[in-house]
Amino acid sequence: MNRFVIAEPQHCIGCNTCMAACTEVHKAEGLQSHPRLMVTRVGEQTAPMLCRQCEDAPCARVCPVNAITHGEHAIELNETLCIGCKLCGLACPFGGNHACGQRASQYPVDV
Repeated sequence: MNRFVIAEPQHCIGCNTCMAACTEVHKAEGLQSHPRLMVTRVGEQTAPMLCRQCEDAPCARVCPVNAITHGEHAIELNETLCIGCKLCGLACPFGGNHACGQRASQYPVDV
């Protein structure tokens, strides 16, 4: 499996097939099924939104378990450490990092 997504906004027609394919590949590899890219729509225009690999990586700074780190060539997510707190999605200034992981099981949930 290729670890990086190459999305070409000029070819995006907003069909969300890239998101579905990403989800299926993640499930087949035993990873979290949440896609790492999202198709956004502004008026009639659509485009894939991906991680922009920020140098300061606000998502990594807010991660309470250090699941997001600066790798050798990219910002990396260690899915086995991710607790699903979704702080990374809130910290991303570009909307490229979307909440990932499962619900944080060690925190109480009001039902």
